[in-house]
Amino acid sequence: MRYKWSRYNYFEFDEKNKKFVCYNTKSGAVLFGNANLFAASDLKKDASSLCDYAYFTDFFKNGFIIPEDSDELSQLKEINSERDTDVLYLTLVPTLDCNFACPYCYQREAHNQYYMSEELKHGILNFIKKECLAKKIKRVETTWFGGEPTLTAKFIEDFMRELQNVSRSTSQFETTTIIVTNGYLLNNKLFERLYNSYVRIFQITIDGNEENHNKYRILKDGNPSFHIIYDNLLAIKKSKKQDFIIHLRANFLKDNIDSMKDLVDLYKKDFSDDERFTFSFRPVLDFTGDFEKNVFSKAEARRSEYKMLKYMQQIGLSSEECNPMFTLLPMPISRWCRASEALRYIINYDGGVFRCDSVITENEQRVGNIELDGRVFFDSEKIDKWLFSPFQELSNPCLKCKRLPVCMGGCVKERIKTGRVICHWTDDYIRFVLKNLLEISG
Repeated sequence: MRYKWSRYNYFEFDEKNKKFVCYNTKSGAVLFGNANLFAASDLKKDASSLCDYAYFTDFFKNGFIIPEDSDELSQLKEINSERDTDVLYLTLVPTLDCNFACPYCYQREAHNQYYMSEELKHGILNFIKKECLAKKIKRVETTWFGGEPTLTAKFIEDFMRELQNVSRSTSQFETTTIIVTNGYLLNNKLFERLYNSYVRIFQITIDGNEENHNKYRILKDGNPSFHIIYDNLLAIKKSKKQDFIIHLRANFLKDNIDSMKDLVDLYKKDFSDDERFTFSFRPVLDFTGDFEKNVFSKAEARRSEYKMLKYMQQIGLSSEECNPMFTLLPMPISRWCRASEALRYIINYDGGVFRCDSVITENEQRVGNIELDGRVFFDSEKIDKWLFSPFQELSNPCLKCKRLPVCMGGCVKERIKTGRVICHWTDDYIRFVLKNLLEISG
């Protein structure tokens, strides 16, 4: 058999200490080796001539060396074309109202006291029933978003109870339910109510230590929120229920990055012994236009997050790294996010249908509208834009990029709004991480 090098390889060599590290974006593999046994000059050799090298088997098993007749681009196209045809993804926004006044919130100008009506609730349930019967849906993944969804706790309870009735009356689909909340109202009593309504995953934001959190995540009346949220978390930890997850997310800006270590230390003390709690970082992006001087660029954000992840590793913690934009090294994906999934809908409190939850305040990004009887009218031209694939045009520069497997064309929203490709990963960042990995590899 003849072999060739994968087009998606990165190699970094430390000639002084005779070490190397390699990383393949298509397989996600990272390997370390001895530069005495494989040197930078060997990369220029024909892969078939390396069969007797010590690392050939490892290179082949992990995708660094591949059969000569392999068409990696076609393989990626096939991966990108795969869609969940039996999963219905729904994000429901029962209100844009919020009890917080976070200055960086991209929804702050849209906050109002309008709430999803009972009639629309039944329309959505009818829509789910029709979709499940027509498309043989096996799972409905519901995410409650806002605004602050816990302001509508009774509405969520009623909806989830009726959703279970729809499941029993149709194809017995499974349900997964997530709520994204600031956590202020999530005391033990409300947690129990939501848990009993089949909500099992809770995402809650804490912005650094108490001082920094209270600077940014304040109530509308100006009062702080840290202690209430943290006490709620400690109370939930006492629950004997095991099948729930609390995702703690820490938003960081330039002026609160130092407080993150304090938060990590606090998390380690109180929650690291409980597998139901996870922790991750996320940079604040400048959605409002008011934080340009205080937000990191994407490259700066990754470097800052790298330092925080490294600190967590030093004290024996792991981070819940589920977002493809902000992981230590990018891992291969089928698409950037679920905005391009065929069965993915964000339904606003007024019945507007969107593809991305970060544009629900922008009426021009509305792709459809759901009627009270459950019928949905789509703007097919707008829908098509969200179903973007980097493989639609052979001239697309993304197809020549070695970061394609971890990007797949990047954020569709940014492409739609700017008309251009915005690279979220860079060669410089990947090499920065690999060089750091070499330094700490011993």
